[in-house]
Amino acid sequence: MVPSRFATVLDETNPPVSLCKAKPPFAQLQVRRLLASPVNEDPKDHPKLSPLTINLDLRYIETFHAISALRMYLDIMEQQMPIVQTCELATLEAERRPGDDEEEDSLQWNEVNYVERLFEDDLFPTMRYSFVVFLHTVFETRLRGFCVGVQRTRNLPISLTDLQGSAVDQASSYLTKLIGVPVSSFPEWPHLRRFQSIRDCIVHQYGYLNPKDQRHESIRQFASSADGITIAPDDRIHLSRAFCEQHLTNIADFFNRLIEATDSKQ
Repeated sequence: MVPSRFATVLDETNPPVSLCKAKPPFAQLQVRRLLASPVNEDPKDHPKLSPLTINLDLRYIETFHAISALRMYLDIMEQQMPIVQTCELATLEAERRPGDDEEEDSLQWNEVNYVERLFEDDLFPTMRYSFVVFLHTVFETRLRGFCVGVQRTRNLPISLTDLQGSAVDQASSYLTKLIGVPVSSFPEWPHLRRFQSIRDCIVHQYGYLNPKDQRHESIRQFASSADGITIAPDDRIHLSRAFCEQHLTNIADFFNRLIEATDSKQ
């Protein structure tokens, strides 16, 4: 459900604008209130109501729709992967030949062990890695889009690309210096930057920590005290479902806080 602050009643005398043809980030949707009257009644007996125009900021709607879709994706994948694992193990058990052949038992045990290790060491980590990468992509894209939309609606002379740094650094500087919203002071910000460093390690090192990289050392220290993230003996990052859910919540809370803080600066 779209939060009420995303729909603001405007001047009812404005002409209707098609939602499909409107230019982003704003679209006007005209809603005509019709009275249902019996067929034998004269419509002139009812007062004529002027059309109601609603202003929708599609950036907010699209952002929270993307977050909602990611939450659903995570739920489905986390529910389905154990089912697939169980089916694979059941198939191996069904194909097992009857009897007490030690060689057959050894082969069966090796196949079962392989499937279990495949899921625990490869498929589950890959699933969560892909979620982390996509989640950060959504965060970065929506954050940049938010800045571009604010520049357009407030007619600011400086664009996001005029600033230096990474995409997230540019957005942080833009919101702080031009909008007056210091996002680095938000309680979610340190978690999001740490999340970014984990994402970078996944993208560039497939989740393996480099002992010579100081940024990776900070991840190791974080994993020693945080929930949902561990470092395997081979120095690879392992993430739990709880870790993914927590950072999805952090991003949703961040955008809620950003929207409220930006609205207060108008």
